[in-house]
Amino acid sequence: MNALRGNDAFVYNEGVLQNARKTFYREVRPSNRSRERFTVLFLHGIGLTSTIWINIGTFQILAELGYRALAVDLPGHGNSNDLSIPYSRDDILGYMTNLFTALELQLPVLVSPSKGGEYAMPLLMAYPRILRGLVAIAPSDTSHYLIKDYQKLSVPLLVLFGEKDETMLHKSSLDSLWYTPNHMTD
Repeated sequence: MNALRGNDAFVYNEGVLQNARKTFYREVRPSNRSRERFTVLFLHGIGLTSTIWINIGTFQILAELGYRALAVDLPGHGNSNDLSIPYSRDDILGYMTNLFTALELQLPVLVSPSKGGEYAMPLLMAYPRILRGLVAIAPSDTSHYLIKDYQKLSVPLLVLFGEKDETMLHKSSLDSLWYTPNHMTD
């Protein structure tokens, strides 16, 4: 599945990361890597896969702007091996650090919608300095950390919710994220 419009300015690649629980990934990056900006890593929500970021045009736009965009099928989803899904926060943290190593990530922006928060939050809390920023879209798994953990974060954090998001997730996520430094409300 590749809905990217052909362009000599970027290169598309996909594969399986053997050292990260056989995670399937998709990648687009500028053909001229000397002009490459930073990397944006996309997770996905429940019931979705990495193809969502291609289908809605995100990969195309980032590629044209010179960014390396990566998206993975989280364990048990899409083309990723579903035999060893990490469930504990320690297992998830180990998975995410292996993923970062396998993808050779250097200070990426991590985009994590809904259930992807279960993968993003342990990484953010344990190793916040390996992220350039976090875009959390209606994130899950925010209530498992202490207020003091949120208060010490220095990573730029953008939290988004849909205007019609009526779920409990919306309220519980905001209750925890309220404590991040330099937050703003409207």
